[in-house]
Amino acid sequence: MEVYNLQLAEPYNSAVGYSGILVHNSSGSPVPQLTPAQPRQMLGEAIRHVKSLPQEAGRRADAFEALARQIESHSGGAWSAARGAGTDGSVIFLGRQGEGLVVAPNGRIFRGVIGRGIDITPNGLQPNFNSLTPLD
Repeated sequence: MEVYNLQLAEPYNSAVGYSGILVHNSSGSPVPQLTPAQPRQMLGEAIRHVKSLPQEAGRRADAFEALARQIESHSGGAWSAARGAGTDGSVIFLGRQGEGLVVAPNGRIFRGVIGRGIDITPNGLQPNFNSLTPLD
């Protein structure tokens, strides 16, 4: 078994304001307050919001990160998605069970799992877009 040290990007500061709008994320654009529900439903709402944004990789990744923090907070930490960088410049969010959401350099979003669309290589996480499921 080979183990690689995967470097994750530093988390961005985010805070939810009393207005229900997330007031800080790295791109400075507000994101909506998700409807409290089970993590799966909140994730669906988060993905729908990200899909509604312009196809800009940084903006979409930052928005998803801010929304993912809301899901993590609401679930008491039972659900999480760590932000990492793909070898091709993609932003990859990985859950605890190896499931992932990939924001490609061109801004498109995909889902996959470690070993099925997201590979661990000596150079880091490598998305395989032929195996990933497109979400937009």
